[in-house]
Amino acid sequence: MHGITNEDVADAPNFDEIADDVLIWIEDAAIVGHNVKVDLEALKRVLPHWKPRAAIDTLKLAKAIKPGLPSYGLSNLSEVLGITLKIEADFRTGSHSAPYDVALTVALFRVLLSSVPEAVRSAVLADADIVERQKDLLL
Repeated sequence: MHGITNEDVADAPNFDEIADDVLIWIEDAAIVGHNVKVDLEALKRVLPHWKPRAAIDTLKLAKAIKPGLPSYGLSNLSEVLGITLKIEADFRTGSHSAPYDVALTVALFRVLLSSVPEAVRSAVLADADIVERQKDLLL
C-alpha cells in the first residue's frame, strides 16, 4: 500500500528513540490529513498521552465544500479539482506513497480552503476538526 520496504527502514531508529522529537514537532500543531482519524489512531498508539490541538480532516472538508461527488478519495478529488503535482524523479510517487499523499493532501487543503469565503472559514474549519467535534460530543 505505502511502498515502504523492510530495507527502507532497516537503519531507522525505533519510535521510542525519536518519540520526544516527534512530540516537540507536533505538540502545538494542528494535524491535517485525509481521513485524519487514521493518523490520529496511529499516533495515539505510540503517544498515548498526547492530545492534538486540532485535527482537520480534508475528507470532511471536501464533503462539506463539494457535496455529491461519486468518490472522495484523494485521486478522485485531485482529478475533479484539477490538482496536479510535480514531484522530483527520485521521490517515491504514486497513490498511497507517503510523500505523494502528503503533498496531495496539502494541495487539496489549500484548494478547498481557497474556495471558502474568509468570513466563514473558521466555522468550516471547526466543522472539519474532529478533535473539536469530539469535545462537543463529550460535553
